[in-house]
Amino acid sequence: MGSVCVWLLGGGAPSLPALPILAGAIAPDVPIVILYLRERYLRGLPEERIWRESYQRPFWLNLIHGAHSLPLALAGALGGLALGSAALTAFFASVFLHALADLPVRGGSSPSGPWRACR
Repeated sequence: MGSVCVWLLGGGAPSLPALPILAGAIAPDVPIVILYLRERYLRGLPEERIWRESYQRPFWLNLIHGAHSLPLALAGALGGLALGSAALTAFFASVFLHALADLPVRGGSSPSGPWRACR
């Protein structure tokens, strides 16, 4: 973690696991950001319509909830271990921790919550 902070503050190059960890921490929320920017600035929808209508469409729900899926993140981390890839393991472990950290925030936002693999 220290190397990520040094890198973010303009220090030297991060160690190999730092970039996959940072990417895994950010990746699950990328679909939400894309949804919001698309609907708000390209389509001009107000926020309440974005979350009430656009977010509820099956495509966005599956994509966003899949990106926060604990089983998929765990499978990815185990796959990285099986392949001997420290970067892949670090990425999916970070995705897993992101999804865990979101439990208090989003735990009840869908019937299957973070346990969903896909719909």
